[in-house]
Amino acid sequence: MKRVMWKIAKWTFYPVFYLVCLVFFAYLTFPFGKVKDRILAEFARSEATAARKPGSAGPMRLEIGELSGHLLSGVEVKDVRLHIPRKHKTAAKALEAAAADEPKESVVTLERGTLRVRILPLLVGRVRVDFDLQAFDGRLHGTFPYGGSSGDLLAELEHLDLSMVEPLAALLPVPLSGLGHGKVSLSPKEGKFSKAEGTVDLKVDDIVVGDGKAKVEGIALPPARIGTLSLTATAKDGVLTIDEFAAQGGDVEIIGEGKITIREPWNRSLFDVSLRFRFTDGYRDRDETTRSLLGKPGDNFPPALEVGSPDMKRAKRDDGFYGFRVTGTLADPKFQAQGSASARPAKPGIGPSSKRGRTTPKSADEESGAAAGAAPAPTGTSPTGRPSIANKLPRPSFPGRSETAGQPPTGAAPPEEAPAPAPAPAPPEEPQPPPGAAPPEEAPPTAPVPVEGKGDAPE
Repeated sequence: MKRVMWKIAKWTFYPVFYLVCLVFFAYLTFPFGKVKDRILAEFARSEATAARKPGSAGPMRLEIGELSGHLLSGVEVKDVRLHIPRKHKTAAKALEAAAADEPKESVVTLERGTLRVRILPLLVGRVRVDFDLQAFDGRLHGTFPYGGSSGDLLAELEHLDLSMVEPLAALLPVPLSGLGHGKVSLSPKEGKFSKAEGTVDLKVDDIVVGDGKAKVEGIALPPARIGTLSLTATAKDGVLTIDEFAAQGGDVEIIGEGKITIREPWNRSLFDVSLRFRFTDGYRDRDETTRSLLGKPGDNFPPALEVGSPDMKRAKRDDGFYGFRVTGTLADPKFQAQGSASARPAKPGIGPSSKRGRTTPKSADEESGAAAGAAPAPTGTSPTGRPSIANKLPRPSFPGRSETAGQPPTGAAPPEEAPAPAPAPAPPEEPQPPPGAAPPEEAPPTAPVPVEGKGDAPE
């Protein structure tokens, strides 16, 4: 019996020992440096292709400080930096940024991150990856399906500091701080997130806009407390509809609505969101700085913020909010002023009252004249009431003749009209010969008389 057990143990121990040694030494000698170089090369190649598209700000750059193994089926990265070029709306904005010595790109820094493929789902043909990232002084962890594998995307955010997100700071004229947390759950259909369903529940606490040093229209804006910003949304068929986007109770009130169409890759997702915000009366009347920049409550003249920024003036609404519409992609959002329709003047050349751009309704006199149909247009004007082009042509001048020559003096009676001349008598009719009579003979033509010294000599 002992011999049988020894044989079984011997034939079992050697294969197990071989597999353990194979995995252990393969892990120690795996060329993670080559994997790192391959990742950087593939990323650079894809970004070079994307940078050739019109409207691109340039290729992004990826840097990886260290890449190593993690728990046999995963990898660990440290000191990862993603350089995102900043895009300016106009060439003038780019020159202003260069003159102010602003950075030309935003940098997203990842202190540490791990990616690990689950072993058990591989047995049924599914590839699920667990991730754990430490960035922005917080943590982002969860799991997602890879390739066409089925499964949900689950992500959880913990204490992410918004002040450390440079791409977000590049979109705003003043600093922004706050701590974000929440959960995201999306279930792709047919392996595509463009048809996903799920929910999003995010919150940002202790939001403060401005630091008392950053200037808006040349004035340093005091810090404005927003409080807690809540975002809840529901995804269906790849469209993420915003159910709640609001922040109230602080120095600034924010309200948003709209939808986001999910695309793959994620940075191509499309925005169609309307945002509006306003400063409370207590913040506007805090000190002389806020009164001069935002206007004192009750004032009727526009504040310095609207005078110095045409976009803010167009975004002003009747209810006191500033409205903006967010369009474009997640990688390149665009903000368009969206104020009240009554606050925007009608553009010249556009109006329902005329085919040629009349923007004001007709007056009562014009309506009555049009109804009578016999009221002549005043001298020097066209039938449409516009100045005649003849008045714009230069008049000829004659020497010795004044402009008023031939005109009656002021106050004189108009001259009587001369009687119309009598018609001229008709010429007498030539006598006709009686019927049957021979026609009269024609006289022979008269020979020309020669003139001496001119022409040919007579024969």
